[in-house]
Amino acid sequence: MSLVTTANYKYYLGIGQSDTTKDTEIALLINAVERRIKEFLNRDLEWSAYTDEIYDGNGYNQLILKQFPIIYVSAIKVYEGIGSGNVETWTTLVEHTDYDRLIIPTEAHLFFLDGYRFVKQFQNYKVTYYAGYTVGSTLTSGSSVVGKKYQIAARQSVDFTLVGSSSNAVGTQFVAIGTSSMSVTDSLTELITTPNDIQLACMELLKITYANSPISGDNRLGFLSISSNAGGGSQNLSIDPEIEDKILKKIERYKVNNV
Repeated sequence: MSLVTTANYKYYLGIGQSDTTKDTEIALLINAVERRIKEFLNRDLEWSAYTDEIYDGNGYNQLILKQFPIIYVSAIKVYEGIGSGNVETWTTLVEHTDYDRLIIPTEAHLFFLDGYRFVKQFQNYKVTYYAGYTVGSTLTSGSSVVGKKYQIAARQSVDFTLVGSSSNAVGTQFVAIGTSSMSVTDSLTELITTPNDIQLACMELLKITYANSPISGDNRLGFLSISSNAGGGSQNLSIDPEIEDKILKKIERYKVNNV
């Protein structure tokens, strides 16, 4: 997966979509740039499943998770002690039995349980959930993925109500709780896409990295200024040595300190 489509990266670099001669090298630079973004923000960012992450109960009806935006919480387990065979015992909370309703605010980093309080104790809860951004692709082949949020883009024969949708009407949004095979006449569009400012930061860092790499042929790495006599005239190009910090500063509001 990626935070930005390869097509958008290539457009920002000024490389034609049909030009695939540098795709392998560009992919390596994309991985490095996106890793830098995630390290700075201290988050995974990309959509993923997180299984049995352990949390401390806090005495409240809300629990802050390590990754966000939270899309879907599939299981919440509470520690019950050591059972037979000296094995830890965990019980899965059941809706309408242990709590009334699970609430996930839009693109939030926490969820609420109506009618329940997380018992205050160390490492006494396990949560399985899905969180993170997608690139917003429209799925016209393959299958829907559990834990992703979709909007019905086209519908002819697939019954999307079997995988979590409230109806089969085009435009309906839902979180998939199962898989359905897609086709051109039955398709879904991913929602909860990477915020535009994070996408722009990724593309700006890639452009700098690309220009400073042997791929571009400019060999700028390590130079604070470049002189050029191209076209018969003398030109000077200044490079800001703090440009990376300035780019990252623009997305600092997404940074977290809880992971």
